[in-house]
Amino acid sequence: MSLSQFLSQNSRWDFVEPVAGDASSRVFSRIYNGMYTAILMEVNGEESIGHSLSDFVKIQKWLSEQGITVPEIYEQYDQALIVEDFGSLSLKQAVQYDNQKSFDLYSQAADILAKLRGRMCPLDVPSYFESHVHQGLSRFVEFYVPAILGRPANDEMRMSFQQIWKDIMQSLPRVSSGFVHIDFHAENLMFLPDGKIGVIDFQGGMNGPQAYDLANLLYDARTDMPEEVRLKLLLQHDPDMQLWVHVMAAQFHCRVIGQFIKLALFGKEGYLIHMPRLAGYLNTAIKSPVLEPLTRWCGGYGITFDAQKSFEIEEIEKFIAKEAV
Repeated sequence: MSLSQFLSQNSRWDFVEPVAGDASSRVFSRIYNGMYTAILMEVNGEESIGHSLSDFVKIQKWLSEQGITVPEIYEQYDQALIVEDFGSLSLKQAVQYDNQKSFDLYSQAADILAKLRGRMCPLDVPSYFESHVHQGLSRFVEFYVPAILGRPANDEMRMSFQQIWKDIMQSLPRVSSGFVHIDFHAENLMFLPDGKIGVIDFQGGMNGPQAYDLANLLYDARTDMPEEVRLKLLLQHDPDMQLWVHVMAAQFHCRVIGQFIKLALFGKEGYLIHMPRLAGYLNTAIKSPVLEPLTRWCGGYGITFDAQKSFEIEEIEKFIAKEAV
């Protein structure tokens, strides 16, 4: 008998409805006991890197100790957790309901990052620059480049792309490192009835440049932030941090624009709706002097960022190297 069957038949919990998931192997359900609800997180198959339930448990405890509002864990099983239900109102939705409060709401989210500034997580978490996330930057070459050029990437492209990013990172000033959520965007920040913002989906956290989370918040791959709000929040930081945010945002968008094509190849074509936004971000980013090596590299290979471009997955699939998939 599966855990889901056990919960529905033998425990005090009943199922209410599935909850929208993400790109991981986890499955979410909202369950209830009378008027009391909780979220059931199950692993569908093997745990993937960055989506481990055991990592969720250990990081939940540490974040709570830092004063961050995270879901309480009620029950723990080998392949599932029952955790506090933060409801369905994300920061993204809260902003859409009351756009006049955009700055105040996003400021609350930025305050969460400020609480963690300079705090290294003492747990056994990855280092950003050695992690699967940073290595995932190669998805730009493996998936986005073939989609634009209509031919597979070659080894020279792969090597030169990695080198230009090394050059860019080495040109940056030193900034403090600390805990990085890694997926700190408006749909992973829940607006709670008491006015606080609850943080979810933190199990992939690691130590690294904390500008990454701020870049993820201000240059969200999935939703638009009013430009005046972004600028006001960015100007609250010193020039070195601003520079890091700019670079980490471009690095993040290079990875994700390739990742969304990869997900589409595996049947999750809904992510392609975000491609125009990513193209817009990158078109702006490559005008920055600090990203001149990226600008030159793209120009040399004829790689463009066209917000109007449509992506035909069946056609693109012909140009993706088998080892990339």
